[in-house]
Amino acid sequence: IRTMPGRTVVDQQPPLPFSWKPGAAAIIFAESFAGSGPLHGSTPASQGGTGTEQWRAPRDGWQRDPEQDAVTVTQAGSAFLPFRPQRGFLYRLSITTTTPHDQPAAVGLGFTPTADPNQLDIDFAWSHDSSTSPSGSSAAGTGGSVTRTVILDTSLAEWRLFSLANNRLVGQSVLPRQARQIRYLAIAVSAGIPVHLQSLSLDIQQLSRPR
Repeated sequence: IRTMPGRTVVDQQPPLPFSWKPGAAAIIFAESFAGSGPLHGSTPASQGGTGTEQWRAPRDGWQRDPEQDAVTVTQAGSAFLPFRPQRGFLYRLSITTTTPHDQPAAVGLGFTPTADPNQLDIDFAWSHDSSTSPSGSSAAGTGGSVTRTVILDTSLAEWRLFSLANNRLVGQSVLPRQARQIRYLAIAVSAGIPVHLQSLSLDIQQLSRPR
C-alpha cells in the first residue's frame, strides 16, 4: 500500500504461477547460522537445525558469528550444500540476509552442478546482481534485511525457476536440460560485504496430481 496526495494506491501482487502449501511441505535443510567457527565443514544439524550434509565454503571470511547470531561474510565467494532434485516436486529455497542500509548486496541464491567456493556465478539462480544470474532474474538490492526465495518446479518436462524478494515474485525462467545435473544448493556473495546470513531453509512439496 502506497499513500499519495489525495489517495491511497494498493499494489496488487499477481497470482503466483505455482501453488505452495506449507502444511504439505517437508523440511530438507533448516539452518539458523548460529554458533561460532567457520561455516566450512559444519552442518545445519550441528547447530540444532535439520540436515547432516556438510557445508563447502571459503575457509576464511565465512564465519558463524555469535554476536550477530548469523554467518558473517567478509570475503567474496560461495557456499554449498549437497542436494539433488528429483522429478515431480516443488522445492523452495529461502535465505534471509542483512547488510548496511546504505549499500546494496550482491547475493545469489540457487542451484548448481559443481561446488567451487571461489566461484561467484551460480548456474541456475536468482540474484540481486544481474551479472551472477544468467539463468534467472535480477532486481536491484538496496541493503537492509531481505528474504530471497527461489522455487524450483520439476513437475514438467521443462523445469522452471521462480524468484521472489520478500515474498514478491520478481522473475521466472525455464531452465535448460542441464538443470537435471544439479547437485548442490548455493549461496554466492560478490558485493555489499559484510553480509550477514541469518537463516536458510530448503523445503520439498510433492504435487497432488501429475502435471
